[in-house]
Amino acid sequence: MPISLDTPLVFNNFANANGLQLNGNASLVNSTLQLTPNLGGQRGSAFTSSAYSVDANTSFQSQFQFRLGGGTNGADGFALVLQNAGSGARGLGSGGGGVGYGGLGNSLAIQFDTYQNSISDPNGNHISILTNGDFNNSYTDQVVDLDLNSGEAINAWVEYNGGNNRLTVSLSNTAVKPATVALATTIDLAAYVGNQAYVGFTAGTGGRSNSQSIENWTFGPGTMTPDGGTGPVVGTGTGLRGEYFDTIDFTDLKLTRVDPTLNFNWGNGAPDATIGADTFSVRWTGQVEAQYNEIYNFYTTSDDGVRLFVDGQLIIDNFVDQGPTTRSGQFQMLKGQKYDLRVEYYDRFGNAGSKLEWSSASQFRQVIPKSQLYATTGSETNGTGDGLKGEYFDNRDFTTPVLSRVDKTVNFEWGLGSPDARIAPDTFSVRWTGQVQPRYNDTYTFFTTTDDGVRVTVDGQVIIDRLVNQPPTTINSTGIALRAGERYNISVEYYENGGGASAKLGWFSRSQAQEIVPQSQLYSTVPLNGG
Repeated sequence: MPISLDTPLVFNNFANANGLQLNGNASLVNSTLQLTPNLGGQRGSAFTSSAYSVDANTSFQSQFQFRLGGGTNGADGFALVLQNAGSGARGLGSGGGGVGYGGLGNSLAIQFDTYQNSISDPNGNHISILTNGDFNNSYTDQVVDLDLNSGEAINAWVEYNGGNNRLTVSLSNTAVKPATVALATTIDLAAYVGNQAYVGFTAGTGGRSNSQSIENWTFGPGTMTPDGGTGPVVGTGTGLRGEYFDTIDFTDLKLTRVDPTLNFNWGNGAPDATIGADTFSVRWTGQVEAQYNEIYNFYTTSDDGVRLFVDGQLIIDNFVDQGPTTRSGQFQMLKGQKYDLRVEYYDRFGNAGSKLEWSSASQFRQVIPKSQLYATTGSETNGTGDGLKGEYFDNRDFTTPVLSRVDKTVNFEWGLGSPDARIAPDTFSVRWTGQVQPRYNDTYTFFTTTDDGVRVTVDGQVIIDRLVNQPPTTINSTGIALRAGERYNISVEYYENGGGASAKLGWFSRSQAQEIVPQSQLYSTVPLNGG
């Protein structure tokens, strides 16, 4: 059964190929979709596992980043393909000049050609529109200025309007869509593919070799969704809620305020007199309201690290020490709808700055305006906890405690040492008990990073059970529904067998950023009785 185009496809990278069928020589390499390796005589394809519905009014937009190079000066190219061939998701055509597309019937392809195979090719650096698997007779061609085979990342935008059958292709070596299209033509999509289409990419090499990879990809409904002539939605927002911390790990909260936009350049200074000029962090939370029914590009520019979550999805992950750096990610949004937004930023040293922008097919790139940002209400519950009671045992089986104390958090790296001089470096165990208080009404995932074994119980449920010898390993629990402000019994049992020793307990949810569970949300329920 074909699926609706209202269900967008978004790959911010290719860490996995969920929803895709890979064929021939196509594979996932370093979180990219490698259609052909750098070898001759290769052909590969990747198509959606399910077909999309198509009719006379179907419109679509697709954006992707590709990288071609490493081989012998172009060979042979790749194509974005919509096809309804008998082979369906397993469609794979001829290699060489056929770029993995040759012979796929009931199809339309946008080919990015890097080798002149015949006199019908204008040159070895052009875009062609191909139909019904015929790669020798193109529907139209356009020579382009950008070197498709440069080995650099190139962004492409392909848009089709079912209202007037107009197909356009735009190219840029930046994340900003250019004002001038590289190719424009009129073609009837439904006349070629019928009532459905599998969507994906093909590529091929012949006597020459080349690596041909797709690095990210979005495909979704076009920009022609009727809006009643009302134009873009202009919201009534006031900005995002900013929490400012005097550490880089979102602890030691100093200041909370509403920031109208995220467009800060603090230089060698700090956001506020209560915060040091270095080693600080900020968490902005709220909602963003889309102005159009489109795929949006979000851009962060930061010095140092930044993470961006939209509707609970991590779309930019650049949490590293760095000079001013811009990263982008994509998300499909509906006009007038609000989506949860969270930005996490830290500065370690030197200059500091953070900026958040967006763009879409109808929206030029700009700092997201105040009108489209809505601060969280601040209704989360920040606790007053003291930590968890830790019982320390000089054996692996939790018998006869040597030491009992209150630990502010479970966030320990003992290395080859031990928690206390009374405990040997190996074959010891710890049991932390008390209560945990969530900030939000949400489904939480707890995580542990331990060397060696661990078991976590919350509200009587064993949510992590990994009491085994292991190197440092992170385990995520199944989700558990918790209510803001309520306190739930928690037990963390940990043992060290030999070698390095470490134990960490964290959590996250759609509302809660990933973090070590802080002292404020942990309560020891047994009086301190020793140590």
